[in-house]
Amino acid sequence: MRGVDAALVAVSQKNNTITKIAIPIEHTEHMKWLSDLSIEALKSVLEHSNIQIQVITQDRPQSLSRLMQSLNSSIYFGDNVHLPINIDRSADPVTVKYCQTFEWSFGPMSIRYRIQQEDDIEVSPFYYIWAKYTILKYKYGIDRNLVGRLYGVSLYNTRLNEFNITTGRRPFNAAEVLQDTKYPNNSPYLSQIPCSWGALFFPEIWREFHEYLNARIQDLAGHKLLKMYVPKSGSNKWGGKSWKRYFIELIYFRGYLMLYPNYEGSTSFTSNHAEKGVHLGSKKKEKGLWLLPLMEEDIILEGLPDDHLSGFKDLPIMDLWGNLVSQEELISRGRLLHSKLSICPPSESDELTFDPRDLLCVDNSTLSNDE
Repeated sequence: MRGVDAALVAVSQKNNTITKIAIPIEHTEHMKWLSDLSIEALKSVLEHSNIQIQVITQDRPQSLSRLMQSLNSSIYFGDNVHLPINIDRSADPVTVKYCQTFEWSFGPMSIRYRIQQEDDIEVSPFYYIWAKYTILKYKYGIDRNLVGRLYGVSLYNTRLNEFNITTGRRPFNAAEVLQDTKYPNNSPYLSQIPCSWGALFFPEIWREFHEYLNARIQDLAGHKLLKMYVPKSGSNKWGGKSWKRYFIELIYFRGYLMLYPNYEGSTSFTSNHAEKGVHLGSKKKEKGLWLLPLMEEDIILEGLPDDHLSGFKDLPIMDLWGNLVSQEELISRGRLLHSKLSICPPSESDELTFDPRDLLCVDNSTLSNDE
């Protein structure tokens, strides 16, 4: 732990105080990444890095059990981790009973009844390390002023792309996209695509999306004045119940990005067993598309270029279709679409308000007075 000790001494020398970070002794071997953090990030280890795990379940108790056991087998460094379990109102009694009797020793656990799905993922023992490392590195480190458009961190190392409106679902390999570019083949990358199979979402943009989603749903149930779409995206054909369809609209408008892992062999921090549910069938062929090898040994650092996360500006950026682009290009595309679909002009400022109302301006003059 020599690198970690040196980092803590640096904090002490600058502030005349020592930030004490208590770590269970059995977990110290998994803390090598701590030495990659800036002083600013280290000072936030105790103050800000609060991660809440949201589990969503309905009527697959065996899938839920697999997920919960994998969560229970993961490393949390002694953190106080809150675990809300969101149970669909139509959940079967076995699922409800399992949730009520499940024991979680890493922090508070609560049960909520909501109308949602998804419980067929499984996590690597090291998923929390990836989440904590990336948050501290980018949200609280020296790059913290550059990440305003970063809306989350994926735990899933995807190998499919579903956005080509002509070809539909097709294979995707980030290493192949990065080959023969200035980026290492195994570099983590920023993508517009939202991951729903294990991901961390940051609150500012998630709140903006919540407001945007409510407005879209109300409009669809009423006058249907909002004519939202994403150019050349297969997501336009997704059903109205897909929250990702609406999130993708907001992401495209704003040029928002999610950080993805890119370990060799599609090694991932989550895997999707693609069991029969609302959005997927039960065909074996489909399962093979989504099932990824979980990281079973801690190779978080050694699997990265030069054994550490790159600076935020040095990360490759990909659009919805998996093409390398600049962030400026994504922002420009979003503003162009904004100017076409909303009567409120897009802001030319880089300052973010996380307020979707400028996207939702419509001409009400066509409505009759009694509407």
